[in-house]
Amino acid sequence: MKDNRFCAESLLRVVMDAVPMPLFVVDADIRILDANLAGAQMVGDPPETLFKRLCGKVLHCIHERESIQDCGHTKFCPDCIIRKSVKEALEGNHVVRRQTEMQVKKDGQARNAHFFITAAPFHHNDAFLTVLILEDVTELNEMKQILPICSRCKKIRNDEHYWESVELYLLKHTGLKFSHGVCPECSHKMYSNFQD
Repeated sequence: MKDNRFCAESLLRVVMDAVPMPLFVVDADIRILDANLAGAQMVGDPPETLFKRLCGKVLHCIHERESIQDCGHTKFCPDCIIRKSVKEALEGNHVVRRQTEMQVKKDGQARNAHFFITAAPFHHNDAFLTVLILEDVTELNEMKQILPICSRCKKIRNDEHYWESVELYLLKHTGLKFSHGVCPECSHKMYSNFQD
């Protein structure tokens, strides 16, 4: 006979890891008690190393890193939307896709990260916990901004006010690569002297 508890826990793990968005189970202090594979990949750490670590430290929040105090004890923490969303969830409410921007340190540099936050409460083993889903929409947010483009050569002005090709800009920001060709209209204009 199968152990139903083992089957349920095994199924839960498979389902959590199948969710393509970063999912964390956190307590009231926003300590991570569990994470799915997408969550571990987002922060760049194996899931087993995240246990009991504070979200601000795991997400590389710049305020947590600039302070001698831990996440939750800096002057910026009362305004943290992740912290507010978890608190709201623990009060019995659901937070669905609340948008936030936070400063994080990545590759040694500060940058703005944009997230949709979803938080839902649940009760397990006499503890009130929260499922926290963080959708990183940083690239989408950057792409929806108006891009200055040269009306003649079509170069794009980047954030450092340098002009770069559309291809290079999109490669840097989205990973898109291009294959060059010549459309029929341009081919006719450029090579009409060589065609019969």
